[in-house]
Amino acid sequence: MKVFWSSLLCLISLNSVQLTQASVNITLPLVTGEWAPYTGAALYKKGVFSEMVTAAFKEVGIDTRYQFYPWKRAELNLKQGTAFAAIPYIKTPERSASYYFSDPITTAKFAIFYRKEDFPTGLNYQRFNELSRYKIGGVLGYWYEKPFAHAKLNIEYFSSDEQLFVMLYNRRVQLAASAELVG
Repeated sequence: MKVFWSSLLCLISLNSVQLTQASVNITLPLVTGEWAPYTGAALYKKGVFSEMVTAAFKEVGIDTRYQFYPWKRAELNLKQGTAFAAIPYIKTPERSASYYFSDPITTAKFAIFYRKEDFPTGLNYQRFNELSRYKIGGVLGYWYEKPFAHAKLNIEYFSSDEQLFVMLYNRRVQLAASAELVG
């Protein structure tokens, strides 16, 4: 399992309204995806990341309302102005051109997962392009879409981590890219 550290940030739309001290008793619409234990509609307090974001807004007297979508649709809602922010997202140059980012709220270890019986001696690589001989599974809308495409990987994308790991279990993919705590 190769690990990549990334900061999880709050992605805020450039077309969001300015909040002032006079903006009390408001509820901000936030969008996110299912990404246990970080975010999830059925999780306690909607997940640990959602709980941190909610607490930060509560400190300044602002309530939050979460809507859960697939990651690409969550970002589309933000772009269309139907949500104030999307959480958690990883800062990329493409996203930075369209959105404001908060300071990092927490970090996550990203990893490449595999079945031990398929890789009894482990999986060693230094760069993504060294994985091109494997069929890799990923989740649509995750930060690694561009780097994986650049490395010309054989990748199949799924709509959720749950679906991704079912495909790894059933050997539809040989490797699965996700966060360490999610896998």
